[in-house]
Amino acid sequence: VADVLEVIKGAPVARSLRFAQHGHGVPTYAKHQEVALFLHRIERSRELGSLAGKVEWVSIQEGKGLAAGAAPLAALRAYAALEKLPPSQQPQGLRQITVKLLASPDPELASSAVRDVALAPDAPIVTAEDLPALEKILGSESTPIGVRVALLAEVERRKLAEGPPRWVKLLRATRGTDQIAVVRAV
Repeated sequence: VADVLEVIKGAPVARSLRFAQHGHGVPTYAKHQEVALFLHRIERSRELGSLAGKVEWVSIQEGKGLAAGAAPLAALRAYAALEKLPPSQQPQGLRQITVKLLASPDPELASSAVRDVALAPDAPIVTAEDLPALEKILGSESTPIGVRVALLAEVERRKLAEGPPRWVKLLRATRGTDQIAVVRAV
């Protein structure tokens, strides 16, 4: 049973709702823990549909714990707000969210954003217009090395910039295990 604090996307729901968790190794929650849940009506679940009438919802994916105002919550709100933009403005909105998340100090958000870029190789999720911001991310020592390496590989693969000089720059700017990660990537 969960108390609903906010519905980010979808129709309003009851203040309190019962849900079943889908899948193996589902997380357990502590009382009063705030989490993001991605819910579907239980009737839509082939495996759990027989619980309909006892439980209304099934959680298809659980987010990590959230604190009010936390970066993951802001990212969820930003993605949900994309649907409210006119279709012609949605690609620009997605690019802005992506670049912002790539620069996030939250390593999970930055890693998730670079994974999205890599998994959408033909989508204009980052473009030449974003290169100045991407350069800052690539040059920032606060950006996790895995994000920097993956982002540089994507910038190069998308032909947004020539990779070899940037790889050399990244090699010179890193030390220790970070440098080993860059060497492996090169």
